[in-house]
Amino acid sequence: MSHDADYQKKLIADQLIGATITGIVEDPDASEFFGFVAKNGQWEHVVWVNCDAEGNGPGWLDLQSFG
Repeated sequence: MSHDADYQKKLIADQLIGATITGIVEDPDASEFFGFVAKNGQWEHVVWVNCDAEGNGPGWLDLQSFG
């Protein structure tokens, strides 16, 4: 298993299981970049869907948490 896959699984397990998707997000300057908003308790997470950790396109989850 790759390190990236392990990291993504832990991120999902620790922060997104049980969350409710409450909206979608889109980069106003680059509409090909999109994601969703998920709320879990007091925390709100913006999850971007990118092809890799550097954000070169869709496919990789980039989680930003606020709470």
